[in-house]
Amino acid sequence: MMLKTDYEMWGTACGDNCAKWILKIAEKKDITVSFEHLMNFPEDIKAEIVNTGKIVNNDMEFMLEVLRYGFKNKEC
Repeated sequence: MMLKTDYEMWGTACGDNCAKWILKIAEKKDITVSFEHLMNFPEDIKAEIVNTGKIVNNDMEFMLEVLRYGFKNKEC
């Protein structure tokens, strides 16, 4: 669905084995994925944390931003 639609996807339904596929899809198009867990990305990423506007460049920055901000819904 991430590849074929423009909807925000609920990434919590995906396990860590989906991380590489999320990155492959993101190479083809911009996607928005919401998580309620720390996904372990297998390689460096470049992503915007929508809730804070911060750009993260790797798995560690992603985890630190989530730990700092939490898993709050962007509408809160």
